Amino acid sequence: MTQINLRGHHLLCVFGWQGHGYDERFTQKMDEVAALIAIPPTLLSVADKTDGICQSCPHLKEDGCFKDKVEREEEIQAQDERVLDFLGLKRGQTFSVNSLKQLISQKKPHLKLDELCAGCSWLGEGYCYKGLEQQGHSF
Repeated sequence: MTQINLRGHHLLCVFGWQGHGYDERFTQKMDEVAALIAIPPTLLSVADKTDGICQSCPHLKEDGCFKDKVEREEEIQAQDERVLDFLGLKRGQTFSVNSLKQLISQKKPHLKLDELCAGCSWLGEGYCYKGLEQQGHSF
């Protein structure tokens, strides 16, 4: 059984993924993770900090986010916490993709993305809203 380690906000990002990333390496990693999410019975575990997606991001420096050459790890961790609190999940917790899909269906995070993902540069594109809304109707 495949297990993927994801930080809090990536638990939502993977459902809105549309193939537009920061660079080719990042895009390939997100494609890989999104494909694994679609294959049951994948397990997810909540990362403590950076995850495999972060490891492919051009903004990762010194084990943290430095987007626009500014240290942003605290902002990203706050976003992770908002998502985890909203979903009722904890760092280190392991669960099935189907469990996450059920949570998304019940809690409807797409209606709260402005709060949950405040500050995300991808938020304005609408990808996550569409992907999470569709996911919410699939269960």
